[in-house]
Amino acid sequence: MFDRFDDAGQRKSNAVRLAAVIGATLIMILSLHTCKMTGQSAAPAAQDTTAGLSDAAPSTDTGDSSDDSASAQALMPVGDSDEGALAALQADKAALSAQVGELEAALSQAQTQLSESGQDYQARIATLEGEIAALNERLGALSAADTDAALANLQSELAGRDERIAALQDDLNGLQTRLGELSDENSALRDAAETAKTTLAGLESRIAAGDEQIAGLESSLSEVTAARDSLQAELQALQSAAGNESEAQAALNEQIATKQARIEALEQEISALQATGEESRNAVETLKAQYDGKLQSLSAEVTTLRADNLSLNSQLSELQTELQSSLDARQAASQSATAQATESAAALRDKLSQALANAGIDGVSAEALGGERVGLRVSSGQLFGSGRSYISFEGLSLMHQLADVLKAFPDYDIRVEGHTDNVPVGAAIAATFPSNWELSVARAAAAVRYLQDAGFDAARLSAAGYGEYQPIASNATREGQSANRRIELVLTPH
Repeated sequence: MFDRFDDAGQRKSNAVRLAAVIGATLIMILSLHTCKMTGQSAAPAAQDTTAGLSDAAPSTDTGDSSDDSASAQALMPVGDSDEGALAALQADKAALSAQVGELEAALSQAQTQLSESGQDYQARIATLEGEIAALNERLGALSAADTDAALANLQSELAGRDERIAALQDDLNGLQTRLGELSDENSALRDAAETAKTTLAGLESRIAAGDEQIAGLESSLSEVTAARDSLQAELQALQSAAGNESEAQAALNEQIATKQARIEALEQEISALQATGEESRNAVETLKAQYDGKLQSLSAEVTTLRADNLSLNSQLSELQTELQSSLDARQAASQSATAQATESAAALRDKLSQALANAGIDGVSAEALGGERVGLRVSSGQLFGSGRSYISFEGLSLMHQLADVLKAFPDYDIRVEGHTDNVPVGAAIAATFPSNWELSVARAAAAVRYLQDAGFDAARLSAAGYGEYQPIASNATREGQSANRRIELVLTPH
């Protein structure tokens, strides 16, 4: 989807070239305006001089008179056409400036939309990741054998959703990268626009100065015209006075040749100015076509980005719907598994309670401990002496009875957990048990050791000590402390 972003460097380079093209266009406009001023000052003078000399030429030099007539016909007025070209270029300049403004507005809008979409994507993905993490925690708490297949399927679906979220995150990263590229291009275009504005300001100042020069040239043209008329009068006077005098005729012919050479030079200048004007117009047309193509390309790209944004929003909505359906299904499965585990634990508790009653064991209770965990809760005083970690004589008899009960449940692992109250250990046993941690662990290990000696598979057995940190009653009373001093034989399914 984002392969087109790979040419971002090329587009950035094109933006810089566009700035250079705009600058070159403005320089051409200035050059053409300078040519206009030169053409206005030279062409009329050349025409008037040619006309005067053609009228004043004597009949004694028919070849010069014929050349004068041809030169006069070759002179073309260029002032009006150049003024039209300048007006057209100024209109093109205004159109280019307007197009640059429109492009900046479109890029700014696309940048804003992409930024808002990126923030929305990040917020949605963060929410989905939080929901997935919560579900993973709930999945970790489920360990029932009969729900493993359902959980495996749900985990597989979750992995698929995670892959799609990762793909969506990659798309979002691509959009963010493209947003940065558009921002760079926008900055380059703005720099180009600022440069163009600065150049236009300078150009307008120079045009104003050129207008002043044109006014001065027009004034000079009037003076030159008056001088020409005076020169024609003098020439006519010289021709009348010269009569048949050969020396005066030679001087007059020399003056006529000088004027003819000036006329030819002016014709050459006018031809060169006309050629330069045509080249400038062609260059401006080429630059305008290039700029129009770039504008269309960027507009198409903005349209594509907007379509991609809509597509990503649609994909995200679909993914969110699918994920919500998966979450609902998983939640339903989790609730079903939890209810089943609760039912299984309740059934196991009832069986253990019945087995204890049948064995005539008092002072031991079967308790549901959460999930499918069920424990036989025994007071520490029934198994151990105060501050002792070995099982007492009475405790051995009770452990024998409990072992007989537990042998009827071979499909469960047995975890023996030791607990104490919050009364610190006495000085007499501190060397052996520095704290309640060591005492609780030692008592749990002694019970596990007894079960192993009674024939239980050691792979099913484990021991843990929790000290005073998992109480079931308040340690503020003697009754509460007595309840907290306990051993729990916890059964969990394989």
